[in-house]
Amino acid sequence: MIFESLINQDASYVDVYMWWAEFKQFFIGDMQAGIDLLQKALFIDPNRADCHTLLAWMLADLGECDSQEI
Repeated sequence: MIFESLINQDASYVDVYMWWAEFKQFFIGDMQAGIDLLQKALFIDPNRADCHTLLAWMLADLGECDSQEI
């Protein structure tokens, strides 16, 4: 898969984790895998607002946080 190939080339490339998480969420429907990928991205760069936002929406979709808090 292209995402794995990109991560093998540069494991610190946060955008790849973000794109892969979106792919998992919207095309595969695997929210937990998306959450795991976003957590890896935030470990690399905890200041990425886009990763925090997508993670919050995924958690809300799973019922793990109140969407009113987002």
